[in-house]
Amino acid sequence: MSKTENIFSIVRSVMPYAYDIRYPNIPGCLNSVAIARSKHGEFVFKINHHDMANKNAVVSELLNDGGIHVPHVTVHTYNATCFEKYRIIPGRTLYECMGDMSYEQIHAIYACVVRNFAKMSRIDWTAVKDMPCKYMHQVAKYNVSDVNNPVMGKLFSGAVRAMNMGDADDIGLYHCGLTPENIIVDNNGHFSGIVDLDEVAISNQNYAFAIMAAKYQKMGFDSSELIDYYEKISNKKLNRHHIDTMCNITNVGKYLMWRMSHIRGNTK
Repeated sequence: MSKTENIFSIVRSVMPYAYDIRYPNIPGCLNSVAIARSKHGEFVFKINHHDMANKNAVVSELLNDGGIHVPHVTVHTYNATCFEKYRIIPGRTLYECMGDMSYEQIHAIYACVVRNFAKMSRIDWTAVKDMPCKYMHQVAKYNVSDVNNPVMGKLFSGAVRAMNMGDADDIGLYHCGLTPENIIVDNNGHFSGIVDLDEVAISNQNYAFAIMAAKYQKMGFDSSELIDYYEKISNKKLNRHHIDTMCNITNVGKYLMWRMSHIRGNTK
């Protein structure tokens, strides 16, 4: 069975009358996501590891209960393949539409994202404390191994674990991939929600914030704007030196992983 045939079969195993089954505009390097429509609406189907999918289902409830708009994930299995199903959040990713946006529009969207980050700091994460993918370094090992290879996964996992060291008071359930690819914007250019729950795990707040700040900085903006705003609305202090250091490490690390995946793709 080909990968395309398999994703069609997966969709129809739980949505037999689905139509317009397709890959998203930005399919990702694994081609593990499909979008389908039915009379009940438009849904995302994502092939995933069993442990990761179950973690995502739990954190989707925790985040939504905390006032953070993310997909409501349900977990299913078809022919031993585990997959997630959730209703799509209408709109486009910030990555897809930011070329037509002003600085003020992008800044307003990131202000909403920072407010959602502040809500994450108040979530009780004990519901995931016994799950295999509870920590960010465990998530990183899964994701990097899938995209690159197990050796890179192990190395990157170790680096993420080291960067997550800190005081117990700084630990919480955070989305550690708040980049334009995972921020949804509605048709009016306003913040609508956050996707990619693989990236939600127990993490040091400085590490999670640095991932967001690194991308903001790479777009040519001043990351201290985000830090100032977060500290103002949360009454919590971030470690600016650690965030600056992790921003630099993160941008270099993501570039190296991109190069590795690009080289691997060219050798197939």
